[in-house]
Amino acid sequence: MNKFLVIGLVAILCGVGTVSCGNDAGFEAIITLSDDTDFGSVVNGQGVTTTGPVLIKVQKSTDDTTPVPDANITIFAGGIGISNAFAIMYTNPALSNIAGNGFTWKTKTDDAGTVRVFPAVVTDCGTVTTSIAGNVNLQVVIAADSQTWTGTFSLTCS
Repeated sequence: MNKFLVIGLVAILCGVGTVSCGNDAGFEAIITLSDDTDFGSVVNGQGVTTTGPVLIKVQKSTDDTTPVPDANITIFAGGIGISNAFAIMYTNPALSNIAGNGFTWKTKTDDAGTVRVFPAVVTDCGTVTTSIAGNVNLQVVIAADSQTWTGTFSLTCS
């Protein structure tokens, strides 16, 4: 088959309607993240506390801040470090839409090369009667880079 015909067919299919071939961003592409943050203190914690949004941006390289739209990106939530809490991600501040399965989210950057995620910590003091410090980590991965965002919190149980 003519190689130009194959290239033309792929180009047409990737650009038609809702068919998106996505991309894995170039090998020089990098991730930039919002600054790490503090969730604050959760007193007699039982429930969900959120922060954010965490803004994730994929750009062409360290020297070229041009955004990379439609880049494949994977985000992992975890890193709590205590048994009385777990991390989960949402796509909105109202905490009504869980991102992916809440712990892993495969998505694509928007036209501005960004993804916004709202990390949350779900706590329950149970039988604990002391204060516990913990953190939420978001591990963000593209083809050639990975970065970690950290949010700290204190769970105060009495």
